[in-house]
Amino acid sequence: MSASVPAEILIRSIHTMLVVFDPEARVTLWNPAAGAALGLGEGATGADVEGRLGDEVLAAVRTAMDRRRAARLDEVPLEIGGEPRIFGVTVSPLEEADRLLGAVLTGRDITERVRLSSTLEDLTRQAERAAALRRLVHELRTPLNAILGTAQYLGLISEPEAPARRYAQTIAEETERLALLLDGISELQGAGDLALRTADPGPRVRRAVELLAPVAEDACVRLEAEVPSPLPPIPHDPDRLEQVAVHLLQNAVEAAGAGGTVRVRVWAEADAVVLEVADTGPGVPDEVAPRLFEPFVTGKPGRGRGLGLAVCREIVEAHGGQVSWESDPGRGTRFRVRLPAS
Repeated sequence: MSASVPAEILIRSIHTMLVVFDPEARVTLWNPAAGAALGLGEGATGADVEGRLGDEVLAAVRTAMDRRRAARLDEVPLEIGGEPRIFGVTVSPLEEADRLLGAVLTGRDITERVRLSSTLEDLTRQAERAAALRRLVHELRTPLNAILGTAQYLGLISEPEAPARRYAQTIAEETERLALLLDGISELQGAGDLALRTADPGPRVRRAVELLAPVAEDACVRLEAEVPSPLPPIPHDPDRLEQVAVHLLQNAVEAAGAGGTVRVRVWAEADAVVLEVADTGPGVPDEVAPRLFEPFVTGKPGRGRGLGLAVCREIVEAHGGQVSWESDPGRGTRFRVRLPAS
């Protein structure tokens, strides 16, 4: 014949948060799991427990006893040790032969589960927005192409000095600008899609320099490059790395202006490879600096789509890397891309 186990010992042995109330909704007993979850020390009192549970939970306790029916609170925000936490709580009346003895509360800290669920919802919404944006870009390309073709045709059949020719040229130029903007949006949307392989990053940086050399020459900008060979192999998407280098070089050449200089350097560190692009331009305007990496923000009025740096950051962060920058008014700007070695 087994001996009965005292109720208090059973309660203290339960690993789930458990609190017992008397018929006046006063806390009479709580287990160590509840004390730990609520951040209470050994000298805590029932009043301390009530204070941590808060008005919403205590109201649910009274409701459960008044109605003689269990009450459930799915997400209860509580502040424990100065940190916001979320609990799932169930309160059940304690009865014996129709006599109310009090109530018992069980609960769990579900903060991480709620945060994970919120993160998944955010990711789902982002994916839905991205898909909608891709569809919108696709749908806009067809009418833009039609408008561009029509404007170019009208320009060809109009008399050279006729107003219609000027109007057609304006329409064609603005349509091309919108098409470039759509290209930039598509580029930004796909910036996080990587095809990683472990390889020397140097060749793709040198290729970007070669691609931009004629552009720099036309702009009367001196382009200097220091890309050692070989560099330590690192995991990266070669096409995306070249894309980053091209964007940074384009920005630097435009910023440097005629007579300026753009310097490209790459070097290896113990745990990363670093790409640096510096120019001798006027620097980043103060009003642009806080939002430099936001889409459609540019420090070059009338030029650029303001998407290049946003694309760069998306690509680099998708690699687990970082982009940093510094700018001296009147002396130029320096961007650094740091890609981890593993």
